[in-house]
Order: sequence, then C-alpha cells, then structure tokens
Amino acid sequence: MGKNDFKFENKMKYVINCKIFSILILLIFNSSIYAVNVIAWWGYLDSTSINIVEKKCNTKISVDTYYSSDELLRRVENAKYSLAIFGSEVYNALKDKIVSDHNAFTAIKKQYHPNVLRLLYKQNFAKNSAIMTLNNTGILYNKNLLTVSKDTNLNDLFESAKGKKINFLDEPLESLKFVTHGKNVSDFSGTQTQKHSEEFKKLISGSSVLISNSNKEIIKYPDFAFSYTWACIGFKRVRDYPNLAYTSHPTLSFVSADLIALFSNDKETQCVAEHLASKSAVDKNAVEAFYFSPFGLPADLPKNEFWYEHKRILEDYDSLKWLEYPEKNQYVKVSNFWNKLKFGVNKK
Repeated sequence: MGKNDFKFENKMKYVINCKIFSILILLIFNSSIYAVNVIAWWGYLDSTSINIVEKKCNTKISVDTYYSSDELLRRVENAKYSLAIFGSEVYNALKDKIVSDHNAFTAIKKQYHPNVLRLLYKQNFAKNSAIMTLNNTGILYNKNLLTVSKDTNLNDLFESAKGKKINFLDEPLESLKFVTHGKNVSDFSGTQTQKHSEEFKKLISGSSVLISNSNKEIIKYPDFAFSYTWACIGFKRVRDYPNLAYTSHPTLSFVSADLIALFSNDKETQCVAEHLASKSAVDKNAVEAFYFSPFGLPADLPKNEFWYEHKRILEDYDSLKWLEYPEKNQYVKVSNFWNKLKFGVNKK
C-alpha cells in the first residue's frame, strides 16, 4: 500500500468518524429538545395547542401522526413514545405499553358526564388512560342522488349507489361491521370469512369504491353517493358542502372513543397528558372539530344539528352500539381479513 493509499484510508476514516459523531450529537440534541414524544391521529393536535401545553409544562413536545389504526400499531412497535392518542378498538393491542404505577387522570374523570363515567368503568380501561373524545360512525350522502334515513337498510343503500362513487373508512372494525350489518368480531377471523368476502363483493358490485379515511376529494364528484365515516368528518363536510347530509343509523352506526394513555411515567409526560385531556382542551376540540366531549355539552357549542347529535350521544349512551375492542391476536386476524378485501377492491 502506497502513501496515497494510506492518505485515502485515513481520510475515509476521518469522514466516517465525523458522520458518526454528527449522528450521535443529533440524537442527543433531539432527545434533549423533545422530552415528550406524542403519537396521535393526523390533524388531532394543532401547533397552537401544543405550544400552550409546552409553556404550561415547561417542556418540549414532538408529535408524530398516523392516518389509520393499523399504521399506529406499526409505528409504536418501531419507535418509543411517551404518550398516545388512539381509537378504543385497538386498546387491547396497546394495553401492555400503558404504564400502571400512576394515575394521571383521576381528577379529570370525575368531571365526565355521569353516563360517560358509568360506561367508562364498565369498559375496564387502564387507570392511566382517559377518554379524549367520543365519536360515532354514520352515513354522509349526496342529497342530489339519494336519500338515507333511519329506516334505510344496507342492501337498499348499496343498490341506490350502483354506478356511483362510494367511500368506506380504512378501519377494519368500523367498516367490516358496517358491511356485515353489525356482525361480531369473531365472525371476521373464523370460518365465516369466505362468506363475508363474497357478500362484500356483491354489495359493492357496480359501484366505484374508495377505501380511505379521507373523503375530502371523492365528495366533490357529482356522482358521489355516500361515505361511511366518523361523525366529526360528516359534520365538517355538511358545513362546507350544501348538497351533503349526514345521519347516524340505529343498526349501522357504532360509538367509540379516542383514548389518551401514558406509555411513560415521567413528570413531563404526566403534565402534558393532564393538560391535553383537560375539560378546557377537550371542549375546545369538540367545538372546533365536531367531536363529542365526554364532559357533556360544551357551553359555547352552537345549538345546531351537531348540538342535538351530541346531546343524543350523551343521553342515549347506554343504548348505543359500542364498537368492540378485541384482543391483539384477534385484531390482527380481523385486520388481515380487511386488508385482503381492500386488495381485491384496489385491483379493480
């Protein structure tokens, strides 16, 4: 090896060592900047709210976002988070990550509406979790093309959408229970899957189907028929598009909750969690983003269609259909089945 070779080798070692050092510094720097790492639904936490909590807790917060429950489960397996906001249907898939040696939400839960509090205790969620918001699924539809009422049955709904565009949530439990008229979760991971697959294909036959949690673009088409979506999305779309209407349905709608849970028990995380789940923060989110507050009707909520739906959710909570939250292995089976159905739709 000549002098030039030695010089080249030493130069390469220097470059590599510099890169390694830079990466280490970056990791240390980031960990010191962001003391609390949060993962939440896309669009759930705005920068203004985060800045307020940072000041109150004298800390720095990073927020990772996800678009579907399946994406959330993948994320939490590959990264470390202090705090998570997620749908109650994946609670059992995440419960082992929830810390158990402190109860950050005792005072907050005492402020819940009595019906919500009673039902919360029935659900047997971990003490280090709390309800951020309540939600309900329903049908957003184009009034120019069809009518949907409490009496509309599933087959008639899809029949009226033949030759038109329709949309389902990309959420295994919500959408499978919708297209199977409320079948139990166990039906989606056993011998009935082939039957449900055939029935699903028959239902959507003749329609153009989009499976996505975002219906923002499909609703703009004149041949858009309906979207099975969350109430918060439904009421936003009705506000912005006068040709649309939204309704919940006695047999096709399912109530769920977005939970907040601690994956870390340090003081900064506890402080952030308590502020995010506080009545003032949750009620603000309810008014601005059409969520149902577990604390009751927010004082400054306008008395409109959403107000009446919010009131109904609180008063009829016991009689409404609560979305199941299966054990992790069962959820994985249901998710796999849903992904197979999706793949069949996307191939068309």
